[in-house]
Amino acid sequence: MKKIKFGCHNFLNSKPILIPLIEKNIRNLEIIQESPAVLASLLRRKKLDLSFVPSIEYAKNSDYLLVNNISISSLGAVNTVLLTSKTKMEDIKTVAADNRSLSSIVLLKVLFKEKFNRLPFFSHTEPDYEKMLSTNDAALIIGDNTFSFERTGKIIHDLSQEWFQLTGKPFVHALLCVRKEVELDQNIIKTILKSRDEGLASIEQISKDEARTLGITKEKCADYLKYKIRYTLGNAEQEGLKEFFSLAFSHGFIKSKPKLNFIGDDN
Repeated sequence: MKKIKFGCHNFLNSKPILIPLIEKNIRNLEIIQESPAVLASLLRRKKLDLSFVPSIEYAKNSDYLLVNNISISSLGAVNTVLLTSKTKMEDIKTVAADNRSLSSIVLLKVLFKEKFNRLPFFSHTEPDYEKMLSTNDAALIIGDNTFSFERTGKIIHDLSQEWFQLTGKPFVHALLCVRKEVELDQNIIKTILKSRDEGLASIEQISKDEARTLGITKEKCADYLKYKIRYTLGNAEQEGLKEFFSLAFSHGFIKSKPKLNFIGDDN
């Protein structure tokens, strides 16, 4: 039996999906955990069959279909996609961006263009945040590292909150995409969605286990998973996604505005 290769980023926000899925030990599903940028590259190079990828990756690749009703999104502050700087946002001239990120970088560029009609110089670096800030005005930091990041004395902008203030809509950080040529058993999708639902019903236990690993309180972990992250791809998330693509296109960061094509649709 040919195994389906499924990619998922290994941040806290994926754990309600990943943990139940790993526990099921599905015979024909191989789970590959990597950073968002690496997953995007693997799916692009056909090393994965389906994967969570940064939302901007879907906009850049017409060979993908979306899995409906699942995403990694936020409405307002998310606390794990941050711009930290030594000066006011309008005075920033150089930004070091976490090289594990794709969508957050484009989001930040959109915000700069919308708010100030300009772009600072961006460099892509390893996520060593103190080093990033030592040679740049600002650093874009993402993922679990933000939980332990020392924020005292720094100017912090939560990019999801900035997006919400700009548009009033959710921001979709990651989408579950399938390569069009992959013949995917619908049972695999149903199992992933079911795992997500089981994980969301087990937030307290997941928070207890993951908090220990991350060195944060169980309460902080649970608050993040319950109230900061949204795991659906409903109308509100789709509208936020379309707005993101529209602004990214208008500022020249993508070549076209993609339609949202879902697996199972007659497209």
